[in-house]
Amino acid sequence: MKKAYSVAITIFVVCSFTAGISAQNILTLSIDSAKSTIKREIYGALMENWGRDIYGGIYVGRSSAIPNTNGMRNDIIEGLKECGISTLEFPGGCFADEYHWKDGIGAVTARPGGESKNGMGTDEYMQLCSLINAEPYLCADLKNGTPAEMAEWIKYINENTEHPEWHLKYLSMGNEPWGCGGDLSASAFANQYAQFVASVPVTDGKPVVRVAGAGTWDPTWVNTVFDKNPGKCEGFSVHRYLVNDWTDHAGPSVNYSTLQYHQIINLAYGVPDFINQFDDAMNKYDPDKKFGLMYNEWGAWYTEMPEQGYTFSQSTVRDALIAAIHLNSFNNSCERVHMACVAQPVNVIQSIFLTDKNDQSKMVKTPVFYTFKMFKVHQTAKKIPVTLQSASFSQSVSGTSFNYPYLTASASLDSTGNINITISNTELAAAEELTVKLNGAEVYTSATGQIITAADVKAFNDFGKAEQVNIQPFSNDNFTLSGKTLTVTVPSKCVILLTLTPESGTRVSGTLRTVKRDITLSAVRQRVYVTFPGNSGTPARLSLYGVDGRQIAVTTVAARGMVSWQVPEVGNGMYIIRVETDGFAMNKAVAF
Repeated sequence: MKKAYSVAITIFVVCSFTAGISAQNILTLSIDSAKSTIKREIYGALMENWGRDIYGGIYVGRSSAIPNTNGMRNDIIEGLKECGISTLEFPGGCFADEYHWKDGIGAVTARPGGESKNGMGTDEYMQLCSLINAEPYLCADLKNGTPAEMAEWIKYINENTEHPEWHLKYLSMGNEPWGCGGDLSASAFANQYAQFVASVPVTDGKPVVRVAGAGTWDPTWVNTVFDKNPGKCEGFSVHRYLVNDWTDHAGPSVNYSTLQYHQIINLAYGVPDFINQFDDAMNKYDPDKKFGLMYNEWGAWYTEMPEQGYTFSQSTVRDALIAAIHLNSFNNSCERVHMACVAQPVNVIQSIFLTDKNDQSKMVKTPVFYTFKMFKVHQTAKKIPVTLQSASFSQSVSGTSFNYPYLTASASLDSTGNINITISNTELAAAEELTVKLNGAEVYTSATGQIITAADVKAFNDFGKAEQVNIQPFSNDNFTLSGKTLTVTVPSKCVILLTLTPESGTRVSGTLRTVKRDITLSAVRQRVYVTFPGNSGTPARLSLYGVDGRQIAVTTVAARGMVSWQVPEVGNGMYIIRVETDGFAMNKAVAF
């Protein structure tokens, strides 16, 4: 049986259909209302000394035969960049409450436990963040540490004369204080937080976003923490794992039953409601949503595969779907969700990469990796408000009743004027026909697509074998763009990305000609040349963007004759130059 759902950030029933009749799937985009920015930090990860995440995962040691940078394996460094990980929380998690940062600095051979315990210290962590262009996010030890110890750590980073470029932007004080962080009540944690937040040092030009590390499932904690710490908290952290219970967790990560598939997918669909509960609580103190809900830990926590290490599990097509459901939800709630961290990057829970314990040279990119890579286009783009009416799975499986929508979606408007739409379909067998209504002034003339799927929802990428799950082109036979309507056949058990190019975008490949002006643009050896007609000198704004929409540099020039702009040092590849002047703009792809 199928039912219809409507989604406008949250999902709610609007009507039902009799058995055997498919609901119509309709996605409506309010394009001209795209105002809120989807923060890069939503695409972060928790990196913790837990299982083989760090040691035996990303960190193999400086003497390893595996190519590495200060002990950190190069293939994972490049992979973190490739899939757009934007924030790295360190050193935990529960491990943060037993970590003393001075154990991880200085000569590696002199550190307690050596490379196998403290080889990955503050210097290496900051280097990793720089290499992958991620924001540093520390979790301070409130259980066994002191405010003075925390303050020294922050100064070590923000006032480091050898690395003046270092900037600790995010600081979580506390981690799951109700559990591994001290078995505290909300009131006791609020008092403890007050002691630590008072010791956060201030460094000119390097502000720190102060996060109450509650890591709670209980929104009533918001009242206690904010009441006792007015004006001293810019973020509030929450954790939510997908588990049936804490004995078998979410069941096996491979060879799972149909019931187990639906159990975890059903739990994933609870993300929007979970966010809304905390948003409602935070609105009392922050109706303008200046403070962030930090979704610090998320993922499906399966029964571990002990032969590969503590909390190690595989990742199948199901996990691409789970990741897409989460990321679509975060995008749609980006006004309140300022950060999110998948747990964890390597070998642990909802992994992005897996390495073989028996042959560490072997590494695979999981379906979660490819979902992050696909969704990277949303980073720093403007969220397009969406309303989704979706058919649903409404059946009983092995005596358990389910009722959840098949589809999720989010959309954004990037700096080049393109629309990017990400859609997930959890229907196991049949495709879903989707009508996308493009409500806005712009006309879109072309569409392209990508897809993540496999013949079997249990397919995964295994060591030493060809990949079974990755990003593939999505044939244009599956979608039709006509005027303000896009019709899509969304295959079963898949995640797709559709990119729509506006009519004006067809003119950016060469000279842009309008009635009033004739502008040419070219680029040679890191220098951009723009020729403006006439001699008006009207101010013009030149911006350099990566193809992922990230702004790299900007300058203002006088729109007079030929202007030459030496852009900052960037790597070889494709970039976008945007010219804005006198009421209009143009974009052009350039190669350096």
